[in-house]
Formats: sequence, C-alpha cells, structure tokens
Amino acid sequence: MDTVTRWMPPVGAGRRPAGRALLALLDDPRAPWVCQVTGPAGIGKTRLLTWLATACADPATPTRQRADAALSLAGTTRRSATWTVAARLGVRARTPEELVAGLGAADRPRLLFLWDLNRSAEPEAVADLLLGPLSDVPRVRMVVESAGVLPVAGQPAVMVRDEPRWTDSGSFASWYDRRRAGSPFSAEQVYPSPGLALLAARVPAGAVVPVDGPERPSAPFWPLRLPTSSASSPKA
Repeated sequence: MDTVTRWMPPVGAGRRPAGRALLALLDDPRAPWVCQVTGPAGIGKTRLLTWLATACADPATPTRQRADAALSLAGTTRRSATWTVAARLGVRARTPEELVAGLGAADRPRLLFLWDLNRSAEPEAVADLLLGPLSDVPRVRMVVESAGVLPVAGQPAVMVRDEPRWTDSGSFASWYDRRRAGSPFSAEQVYPSPGLALLAARVPAGAVVPVDGPERPSAPFWPLRLPTSSASSPKA
C-alpha cells in the first residue's frame, strides 16, 4: 500500500524549532488548547502562523493538526471577525454568543489559526468578546498571534518568539548571510529577529554599529516532546 508523504513548506530564518514545537503541541491532546504566539514587531510571529496554516493544509496532515479555519484578523471588527470565523467553520452565527452556542453543539473538535489580532480595527473587543468566549468552548483549539495578553479561559501555552530556543542560531546565520551584502552587522547582533536582520543586511559597509546585542526576555511554554519523524518536521 502506498503511503502519502506530507509536504512541509520551508519555514526559513532558523524558525524550525518554533515550527516543530507548534506541530507537537497540536498533536498532544493533553497540551493547552489555546496557544499564543507573541513577541516584538519584526520577530516573525505572523510569518510563523501563516507557515503553520500552509503546513497544516496538506492532505497528509494528521487530523489533530488540520485547521478548520485559518485567517488574518487585520481590519476586522468584533462583528466581522465573528461572521468570518463562523463562515469558515460552517456555523450559522451573527454574534459571538451564537457562534459559541453553535460550536458547543458540534460533534467534533475544531482548530483555529488566527493572526494579526493587533491589526484588528477593534483588537480589545475581538479578544474580549470573541476569542475569550471561544476559548471556553470544549474541544475548540486555537493558535493565536497577538502582542497583548489574551483573556482566555485556563492557562494558555505562550511562545515568546524572541526567545533564543525558538530560533536555530546556525540556520538563522546562514539565512542572514545570504542576504547580507557587506553589512557590518553580524548575525549574532541581529539574532533572533528576521525583521531586524533584513534591515541590518541593507546597512552599508563602514557604518558604525553598537557592540552590545539586544536583551532577550523569557517566558514559560508548554513542556515539549518534539516529533522525531521527518514527515512531521518543517524544513529549515
């Protein structure tokens, strides 16, 4: 019997540890059912979520990792975000309350990938009146990209993207060096920020640069058991 090989899009910029962590979390029913991807601007939060949505759209994706809705919240209001999520999930709902009721009566788990919450027209309303109630619905799992605190039920897993453990330094350096054209900034000085690296790569040779690197905050995350199968690991 032929087996179908799962296709994984390249994740780039050394993000493979972060990609593997999210896939492992989705594959574990005991992990928190809400995961927040956060961090400063330019760290690649949205890029990671769009990669995850693409990676989990492949026909060979395991059931637990297969998204029912994956979308940007940029420009949405509480109402339009509700309508869009409901339409993607095939639920008749005009309000968050109707959406929660519809999902509560569902006969199977649902998985949502949502990004650009901070670019919503009403980020606080979308978070408080839509995402918060959705997090309290049994068997609804969400991965949300947001720079602020999410008002969700229970304790979410929080991935702070500028923590060094989520970016492979060697892969990041190789990615940066391919874009660097004489810039005096080293990979160590811009690690682990892809946005900062792309700006630094354009600095002309001979420019004066600071010696010290940026401070790196730390936050807890769900204890990981990373998959070892190459079929479920993102490409570097």
